[in-house]
Order: sequence, then C-alpha cells, then structure tokens
Amino acid sequence: MAFRGDLCHKQTPHLLVKNQSVGAVMTSWKYRYVAASIDGFIEQLVRYVNTGHYFYVTGIIPDGKNPESIDAKLIERYGIDCKRWERSRRKQAGFASVHYLRYERQFILVATHGQHAFFESHSADQLRDCRRVGIQFGGYSVRRSACGRTGKWHTLVRIDKCTATALRAHLLELALRRRKDQLEDEFRSVCFQPYRPVREQLLTILRAVNRKRKAAGFAALDYKCIPVRRRITKPFGQELVVDDANNSLYSASTSESGSTTSGKIRPTSSASACKSVKA
Repeated sequence: MAFRGDLCHKQTPHLLVKNQSVGAVMTSWKYRYVAASIDGFIEQLVRYVNTGHYFYVTGIIPDGKNPESIDAKLIERYGIDCKRWERSRRKQAGFASVHYLRYERQFILVATHGQHAFFESHSADQLRDCRRVGIQFGGYSVRRSACGRTGKWHTLVRIDKCTATALRAHLLELALRRRKDQLEDEFRSVCFQPYRPVREQLLTILRAVNRKRKAAGFAALDYKCIPVRRRITKPFGQELVVDDANNSLYSASTSESGSTTSGKIRPTSSASACKSVKA
C-alpha cells in the first residue's frame, strides 16, 4: 500500500511543528561568550577544560578600547563563531577547537589539540597548558590533573595560593577577636563555590582557627559553617544564589558591567591576576 504524502502531513502535524521549531532555533543561534559573573565564568571554563580545551591565552582589554569590537575581532580571526556540527567536522579533519570567554574586561582563549592559527599567532611565553600551569581568575585556580591513585584526569577548582594565604591570615587574625557566631558568619561569607578542593582548603583554615581558639580556652567553631552546596549559576545569564540562612534561592542583582552583587565577600589578591596579552 502506497504511503501518501498528504496523509503524512495530516496525521502527523507535530512533526511539522517540531521541524519548524528546530529551524527557528537554527536561525536564531548565537555564540555566547560574555559571562555574567565570576562564578559563571569559572563554571563555563570548567566545561571547556573537561572537553579537552587545555591550551589557553589570557588577556585584559585596555581602558579606552571597546570590548565588543575586541570580541568581534578575536572571534572572526580564529573562526570561533561556528556551530557544533562544524566543530565536529573540523575535529575529524585534525583541526583544533577554539573558544572565547570574557568577563568584564578580562578574557581567555582556550583550544584543544590540533592545527589552528591560534597556535601560530601566540608565542611560547603567552601560550599555557592548564595541565601544567593552572588558570587563575577571580581568586580561583583551575587546573587539569591526574589522580595519583586511579590515574583518571579531573578538573580541579581551588582558591589560588595567594588568595588562600591572605584569607587564612585574615581569619587567624580574627580567631581571638570575634565571637563564635561571628567567626562562623565570616566563613559563610567567603564567596567561593564549594568545589571539593575549595572545601578542603576552608577546612584546613577552620582547623587552624580552632587550634588557636582551643589554646586560648575559647569554644571551637562548628564545621557546618563551611558551605557544601554549590550555588546554581547560569554562565551567561542571571545568577541564582543559595541563601545559607534560610536554605532558599534568590536572584543576585547584576550590574550593567556584568558583575554580580549578592552580599558575599570575595577576598582578592593582585598576585592572582593571569599573565596577559595585549588585545
């Protein structure tokens, strides 16, 4: 029995709607690269590193230059604005995949193994491998590392060394000057996503604070003051933050420049800035 084309259109209209919606998505597709917050930047960067984008170059857009024009120049120069299937085709042909990510005036270019103009246009001093040198941004350090026990590779996100040292010194200074509840609030106010390495760093600082308080005869802090739940973030949109006080979600306000203000404290260090290239 022959299958009639008009019968197909009449009996399966949902297929037409589906095809039309897919076409609309394809025509409205746009490459997104401007992060709405530091945490969103780190989350998207971790996704890139997990997919093999180990090589990177960082930079800062100088004052007086339009960030949008720099974005367009870099995206066009390296052919970054391409769809997923185009990236797959390039990968099969032996070419590298390159992504661009920016927060305010700081940006990063990441790339996978393969042939690409990205490697030719940067010197050895500018090009880095996150398996050897971690990516430092906003007080974080992102590095690809192999587990010594299992040999599996993982992307580790921790507080960078300079920021962690400054944070430790700050909290130890307050160990005998603040009440127990005030110190616990200080730990809660540290605005870093509680990735596993970050939790371990905060636990190490908490143990040092408790040792100092115990020697002076003060009550020890509760380990529950260290957050264990990561805040839900949208890298390119509004950020949702977990309120530790009532365990609810609220929207953080985002300024015009893209920075997020949620009432949390993020200690920063000038030494945590990445080695930059001129835009």
